[in-house]
Amino acid sequence: MKRDLWDRFASKLNSVDEAPEPLCNAIRPVVKPGDTIRLLILGPAFTSSGKSSIATLLAVLDQEWIVVSGMEASQMRVDRARFADTLLAELTIVLLSGQLKFDYTTDG
Repeated sequence: MKRDLWDRFASKLNSVDEAPEPLCNAIRPVVKPGDTIRLLILGPAFTSSGKSSIATLLAVLDQEWIVVSGMEASQMRVDRARFADTLLAELTIVLLSGQLKFDYTTDG
Protein backbone atom coordinates (compact mmCIF):
# COMPACT_ATOMS: atom_id res chain seq x y z
CA MET A 1 0.00 0.00 0.00
CA LYS A 2 1.47 3.36 -0.98
CA ARG A 3 1.16 6.10 1.60
CA ASP A 4 1.11 9.71 0.38
CA LEU A 5 3.15 11.21 3.21
CA TRP A 6 4.94 8.14 4.58
CA ASP A 7 8.25 9.60 3.48
CA ARG A 8 7.71 12.88 5.37
CA PHE A 9 5.88 12.39 8.67
CA ALA A 10 5.44 9.66 11.24
CA SER A 11 2.18 7.82 10.80
CA LYS A 12 0.06 5.16 12.45
CA LEU A 13 -0.23 1.94 10.48
CA ASN A 14 -3.09 -0.54 10.67
CA SER A 15 -0.95 -3.60 10.00
CA VAL A 16 2.64 -4.69 9.51
CA ASP A 17 1.88 -5.14 5.79
CA GLU A 18 1.56 -1.35 5.38
CA ALA A 19 5.19 -0.78 6.42
CA PRO A 20 7.94 -0.44 3.78
CA GLU A 21 9.26 -3.85 2.80
CA PRO A 22 12.62 -3.87 4.64
CA LEU A 23 10.96 -2.95 7.96
CA CYS A 24 8.02 -5.26 7.34
CA ASN A 25 10.30 -8.22 6.61
CA ALA A 26 12.42 -7.53 9.70
CA ILE A 27 9.54 -7.35 12.19
CA ARG A 28 7.57 -10.39 10.99
CA PRO A 29 9.92 -13.05 12.46
CA VAL A 30 10.13 -11.15 15.76
CA VAL A 31 6.39 -10.95 16.42
CA LYS A 32 5.30 -14.17 18.14
CA PRO A 33 2.10 -15.95 17.07
CA GLY A 34 0.18 -14.93 20.24
CA ASP A 35 1.29 -11.27 20.17
CA THR A 36 -1.28 -8.55 19.68
CA ILE A 37 0.07 -5.32 18.22
CA ARG A 38 -1.80 -2.48 19.97
CA LEU A 39 -0.05 0.39 18.16
CA LEU A 40 2.18 0.47 15.08
CA ILE A 41 3.99 3.68 14.14
CA LEU A 42 6.25 4.28 11.16
CA GLY A 43 8.90 6.97 11.50
CA PRO A 44 10.34 7.59 8.02
CA ALA A 45 13.96 8.38 7.28
CA PHE A 46 14.66 12.05 6.70
CA THR A 47 17.41 14.65 6.47
CA SER A 48 17.02 18.10 8.02
CA SER A 49 19.58 20.81 8.71
CA GLY A 50 22.42 18.44 7.90
CA LYS A 51 21.18 15.77 10.35
CA SER A 52 19.83 12.51 9.04
CA SER A 53 17.59 9.96 10.69
CA ILE A 54 16.96 6.33 9.75
CA ALA A 55 13.50 4.85 9.25
CA THR A 56 11.96 3.14 12.28
CA LEU A 57 8.94 1.01 13.00
CA LEU A 58 7.59 0.94 16.58
CA ALA A 59 5.20 -1.81 17.62
CA VAL A 60 3.56 -1.58 21.05
CA LEU A 61 2.28 -4.93 22.29
CA ASP A 62 0.44 -5.91 25.49
CA GLN A 63 3.53 -6.31 27.68
CA GLU A 64 6.42 -5.08 25.54
CA TRP A 65 7.55 -3.01 22.57
CA ILE A 66 9.56 -3.72 19.43
CA VAL A 67 11.58 -1.21 17.42
CA VAL A 68 12.95 -2.02 13.97
CA SER A 69 15.29 0.51 12.39
CA GLY A 70 17.14 0.84 9.11
CA MET A 71 16.15 0.34 5.50
CA GLU A 72 18.97 -1.85 4.20
CA ALA A 73 19.05 -5.55 5.05
CA SER A 74 22.70 -5.36 6.12
CA GLN A 75 22.02 -2.55 8.61
CA MET A 76 18.66 -3.59 10.10
CA ARG A 77 18.41 -3.48 13.88
CA VAL A 78 15.63 -5.02 15.96
CA ASP A 79 15.19 -4.22 19.65
CA ARG A 80 12.53 -5.80 21.84
CA ALA A 81 11.99 -5.20 25.55
CA ARG A 82 9.29 -5.76 28.12
CA PHE A 83 7.71 -2.70 29.69
CA ALA A 84 9.10 -3.90 33.06
CA ASP A 85 12.63 -3.67 31.60
CA THR A 86 12.13 -0.15 30.22
CA LEU A 87 14.01 2.30 32.40
CA LEU A 88 13.09 5.54 30.60
CA ALA A 89 10.91 6.61 27.69
CA GLU A 90 11.63 10.19 26.60
CA LEU A 91 9.50 12.00 24.03
CA THR A 92 10.71 15.29 22.59
CA ILE A 93 8.53 17.29 20.22
CA VAL A 94 9.61 20.47 18.43
CA LEU A 95 7.11 21.81 15.89
CA LEU A 96 6.60 19.00 13.36
CA SER A 97 9.60 16.99 14.49
CA GLY A 98 9.57 14.45 17.30
CA GLN A 99 11.98 12.02 18.86
CA LEU A 100 11.29 9.03 21.10
CA LYS A 101 14.16 7.49 23.05
CA PHE A 102 14.06 4.31 25.15
CA ASP A 103 16.52 3.24 27.80
CA TYR A 104 16.07 -0.42 28.68
CA THR A 105 17.78 -3.54 29.95
CA THR A 106 17.94 -6.95 28.26
CA ASP A 107 19.53 -10.29 28.96
CA GLY A 108 23.22 -9.90 28.22
